[in-house]
Amino acid sequence: MFQQLKSRFSSVVIISIVITLPFLWITQFIPDASADNLNELMQALNEPSEVCKAAEALADLKVSQAVDPLVEIIKQNKDRHIRRCAAEALARIGDMRSVDLLVASLEDENLLTASRAAYALGYFKDKRAVESLLYALTEYNIPCPAAEALGKIKDPISVGPLIAALNHESAEVRSCAVIALGMLGDHRACKPLIKAFVRDSDPITQDRARRALKMIGCSFKEHAQEYSFEDNLCNMGQGMIDFISSNMEKYPDQKSFSKSEEWKHFVSEVMSELNRLNANDPEAGKKLYGLFFLASDWAESVDRLRKLSQSSDKNKEKIFLNTAVERIKDKETRLKVICPEMNIPDYTQ
Repeated sequence: MFQQLKSRFSSVVIISIVITLPFLWITQFIPDASADNLNELMQALNEPSEVCKAAEALADLKVSQAVDPLVEIIKQNKDRHIRRCAAEALARIGDMRSVDLLVASLEDENLLTASRAAYALGYFKDKRAVESLLYALTEYNIPCPAAEALGKIKDPISVGPLIAALNHESAEVRSCAVIALGMLGDHRACKPLIKAFVRDSDPITQDRARRALKMIGCSFKEHAQEYSFEDNLCNMGQGMIDFISSNMEKYPDQKSFSKSEEWKHFVSEVMSELNRLNANDPEAGKKLYGLFFLASDWAESVDRLRKLSQSSDKNKEKIFLNTAVERIKDKETRLKVICPEMNIPDYTQ
């Protein structure tokens, strides 16, 4: 009897040990909240190779003492990855002082420090920072970091001020406001962004406005009515695109295409209609000429893209390839603004 009990007891102990061992192993790697452990983690923030691990552990423990050194890391460290680790840790710790300290840093005379503070605030998504970031957008010479933070926070209250910033005298402020509006994705920005795309004097702002319009999914038919051409003109424009597309494959390049009899005959018909409109309705004549110019420019950009795509040196041509694609998209968007129903083949795929 005793031997049987001993045998059963031994089995229970063995099973218990087998089950418990993995948990004992895991607990060795769970940071405890002892003073020594915290001191080691805090000291590790000074070691470049250990910052991210230490910041993550301190965030797990919600250590408020880590706020000040983490803020300093964001402001001073040159490594972007380390700054991101610090920002993420601060956001997870959730100490209110973090936001206050970073907001105060927006006013720092060192623009790099102020920019990093704005960048970090984007991780918090804390609406308390919105007012300060909106002020920083136009007043602290850090428009893009402030704009990107506002775009990440996504507070609807910032849409109005950002739209107002599209009229700022600084092209940098305008282009950065466009970035934020695209990230926010609010359709209230569609009409102002279309205006920026069509009329802004800064090409960077125009290009960013085009991208923002796509990000938001703005409807040109709904929001670009003041720029839309009459149906008869858009029908002519569609005819231009259709003619160019159907004949483009027949010719090896734009030069031979432009010398073809088909193109000469087509241009002759367009010019005849243009002369008629100029005599009776000069405004309509200007619009038709604009359509013809855009369609021709679009065709030249497509031709350029085709040539670059056939190049054997892809790395050398990559930057030019991207430029050609963006130019095509720009012309497509401009055509869509004035003729929302226009069907334009996609040669950028």
